[in-house]
Amino acid sequence: MAALIRVGVNMEKEIKGHLFNLIIYTAEKRRADYFEQMVHSLIEKFPSRVIHIRCDKGGTSHVKLEPCDHRCEHMTISSSLEKIDEVPFVILPHLVPDLPIYLLWGDDPTAENPILSALEKLSTRLIFDTESAVNLQAFAQKMLNKVETLNIEFMDISWAEIAGWRDVISQVFLTRNQLNYLRQCNTIHIKYNQLNDDFIQHDTVQAIYLQGWLAAQLEWKFNQVKEIDGEHHIFYEGRKVVLTPQKRATLNPGLIFEISCINDEKLKTTLTFADKQSKVMVYISTPDHCEVPYSLQLQVMQTGATAMKEMFYFRPSHHYRNMLNAIGQIPWESF
Repeated sequence: MAALIRVGVNMEKEIKGHLFNLIIYTAEKRRADYFEQMVHSLIEKFPSRVIHIRCDKGGTSHVKLEPCDHRCEHMTISSSLEKIDEVPFVILPHLVPDLPIYLLWGDDPTAENPILSALEKLSTRLIFDTESAVNLQAFAQKMLNKVETLNIEFMDISWAEIAGWRDVISQVFLTRNQLNYLRQCNTIHIKYNQLNDDFIQHDTVQAIYLQGWLAAQLEWKFNQVKEIDGEHHIFYEGRKVVLTPQKRATLNPGLIFEISCINDEKLKTTLTFADKQSKVMVYISTPDHCEVPYSLQLQVMQTGATAMKEMFYFRPSHHYRNMLNAIGQIPWESF
């Protein structure tokens, strides 16, 4: 086996407790930097053994393991694509026994990869997102098939990121009358943050996921999608959803910050994110009447404990599969 496995530190001098093993796989520098940033504050609060696999698709044949800190709690394996199938064997001796193994996959999990199935067999949970997907419709269709046969727990980061909004919507439209109102709205307008970012290129995903979840749960039937003046207009039978990008420097790229719903009677419900208070303000109005607004807490997945719970412990319900089925019917030209 062409591998450099020598770490070169005295691990007996310092013994540190671990909560879990975290394996990260990336094939692009921007994805590697993004996930390193994501887990940095996480592992400070939740000590763990981190092994980051960096696949160099254009490099010469090699497999190399190097420590990123003096305790070897964080290691990097650099590998060419030609030698990538050796990586699972290099990882095995460095996993902390009897602890969960989380696989953070920084590539398209629906694409063919020589080591994905091998790492899945080692792992307790697969964590992924859509950032590396080329075609969102194809991704949704393939992922729907994959989760039906996956033998380990999983979490889609993009799905976890809209958990707070799903919870707020469920609270606002709680009663049967409120739910009927939402079901009969003819226009739903979702605004999300569009910023130039080195890490996130597909900043429409959270908005697409949220409208797909609504459409699936409300049993809307898709007709067509159009891109008009930079907006996505998704037409369902008798109703329309508009996804509008705007720039908010204080918010993360892709974050949803406003949802408005209006029915045939011009009854409008607007949910606006007040980021400084981490709350959503709820406004309900008609052309001649406005109710007293109220607020609800919005849990935004950033880092630390909230991210830990969302990515590593929560389980997607059948709502996630319903959402995949809904967006898998839509031919997204860009997202």
